[in-house]
Amino acid sequence: MNLIILHTDTDFVNAAVPSGQLLVFYALSNGKIVKRYKDSNGNFGDM
Repeated sequence: MNLIILHTDTDFVNAAVPSGQLLVFYALSNGKIVKRYKDSNGNFGDM
């Protein structure tokens, strides 16, 4: 897999996520690439 772009939580602050779904993206955290998510309640977290 080729990683094209890293995002931050602020890139998805206004994104609407349907109930029961997750928006998944890759981010940089403490110098490491991590998989992050935003849930339908607007919460962000690491996977």
